[in-house]
Amino acid sequence: VVNRWGFDEVIAHAQLDYRGAPIGWGIVPDQFSLEFAQRALLQREGPLFFDFHMVSSHAPWKDVPQLDAQVREVAAEQRLPQFSGTNAGKALANLERYERTDGRDLWMGALDASLRRGYQATVSYDLRLIARYLAERERDALVIVMGDHQPPVLSRDDQSFDVPVHVLSRSAARLATLRGFTPGLWLEPAAPAALHQADLWPALVDVLTPSRASR
Repeated sequence: VVNRWGFDEVIAHAQLDYRGAPIGWGIVPDQFSLEFAQRALLQREGPLFFDFHMVSSHAPWKDVPQLDAQVREVAAEQRLPQFSGTNAGKALANLERYERTDGRDLWMGALDASLRRGYQATVSYDLRLIARYLAERERDALVIVMGDHQPPVLSRDDQSFDVPVHVLSRSAARLATLRGFTPGLWLEPAAPAALHQADLWPALVDVLTPSRASR
């Protein structure tokens, strides 16, 4: 493991000691990894910066993990986002325009209805996992959920690297400093980019500086 950014602690695959069935490209389901990190790191007191790479929604989307019902129950179950019915139908309909039998990444095979459903289901799994985890947290936190890159077989022909970015907090005052963001999970395709990657650092300074967050 190469620690390029100088983190105090790094949890890699070997430390997880995962003995379950391999799931998808990342092998270890994100729920297992997040629960491990919760026990090992996230119960500590004091300021903490935590960078968590989710891998369960990575291609090829043939294995869809399920949230383990035996993991800690969430009191506010109704707060979890629902990806069924209308919402799921909208997401799948948007993906239909990318269907092709000769995908750009030949190792993926045909981008058919089965893979589209798998892609939507794995993204749904990760979003529900994030919501379940945050609903259980007693303390507020500033949480940034962002994509690594667009799936190559789904990205537009212009090879855009734009990805969704969600900033979550229980403090409305903190979030009020952000400019260009839209409340909610859905974003219109024609919506302008909220910020460039280089602008993320000053945006975080504004959100995390109390004097600025209270303006």
